Amino acid sequence: WWFWDPVENASLLPWLTSTALLHSLGVAKGKQQLLKWSLSLAFITFCLSILGTFIVRSGVLTSVHAFAVDPTKGIALLLILVLVLVSSFSLLIIREESFESSPITSFASKSFLSLVAVLIFVLATTVVVFGTFYPMIFELLGLGNISVGAPYFNLLIAPLALLALGVIGLASLLSVKPQATKGVILLLAVLSLALGYVCYSWQVEQVQRQVMVLMTWSLAFWVLLTHVYGLAVTRSSKFQRKVWVMTFAHVGIAVLAIGAAMNSYHSFERSYKLSPGTQVEFMGWTLSHRDTELYVASNFTAEKAILKLETGEQSFSITPERRHYQVRVMNMSEPAMKWFWHGDVYITMGEKIDSAAYAFRVQYKAYARWIWFGGLFSIIGALLSLTHRKKKTDKAAQYAYQRS
Repeated sequence: WWFWDPVENASLLPWLTSTALLHSLGVAKGKQQLLKWSLSLAFITFCLSILGTFIVRSGVLTSVHAFAVDPTKGIALLLILVLVLVSSFSLLIIREESFESSPITSFASKSFLSLVAVLIFVLATTVVVFGTFYPMIFELLGLGNISVGAPYFNLLIAPLALLALGVIGLASLLSVKPQATKGVILLLAVLSLALGYVCYSWQVEQVQRQVMVLMTWSLAFWVLLTHVYGLAVTRSSKFQRKVWVMTFAHVGIAVLAIGAAMNSYHSFERSYKLSPGTQVEFMGWTLSHRDTELYVASNFTAEKAILKLETGEQSFSITPERRHYQVRVMNMSEPAMKWFWHGDVYITMGEKIDSAAYAFRVQYKAYARWIWFGGLFSIIGALLSLTHRKKKTDKAAQYAYQRS
């Protein structure tokens, strides 16, 4: 789930490959597998970081986030990129006999699922690279101008995201085998489908339901249930911090996926003309305009609308503003927001239409906070892994000190 701005994509690319690197390293360090994958991903991640700097600084791509246009810096960064890319992979090819990986002997293994995860990330990286740089190459070849927007990225990335959620759930079950029998897996899969259907149907009417969102809900529950089962099995034997790390990180991705899917398919925007004493209805809510106040601040004058948002037995006061800054002779809108567990309502006060009425834009961003909470869960998992590593380092240092 992304805005797909070219410069923002430049920061997404190394994130994709570095996440793939983390998963391949988990196998490479323990079972000496996917060694060449790990080395290649490390080189590519660093090269993509340089490429992102090149995009931002050289001005080859047009974006509001490209804050510098300097061909000299662009050429220097491009030379550094070529030097690092050629030298690193040349060294890998020359020394490839020193990095022989152990073969993957079973499909039902952590190693194979790690390889699948790596391939998903690599394929997603390829999709983003092609969509980001194709318009630039198309123009450099003199073939005209073309733009690649969100529909292309969403169409190709969404299936990969669903596949990733399925693999995440299987990874948790494989980490606790042989307890996870075929019967347990089937039971968790059926329960995930049922919970996903019930939760989605409870919120959305039949005519508005989307298959992709329903699949996201079911696969998100699949991730949640498999990881809860993994925690229960692990707890019965011994405490393992790495299981909690994986659980927080993966459940965070599942929560983020629900937020992204609901936000993409079930957000909306409406424009209304409201004057004091009038009201409109949307999504079963009633928005009424009570009054308009004028006030003077230190560096601006403002018109503030007193709105009331009513939903069932609850009532909320919302006060968007329209401000005029005298120094810069500039009009700006100050949106008002009311958040709920299922989404955020933004109301923006627009131009004055007649003596008393104003134009208002009402936006509903479904599940926006779920995206942030999902990211927060993943961050907690990362912090847990860092604290664990620090304790091990401290113990090793203490042991070395005692021996000396």
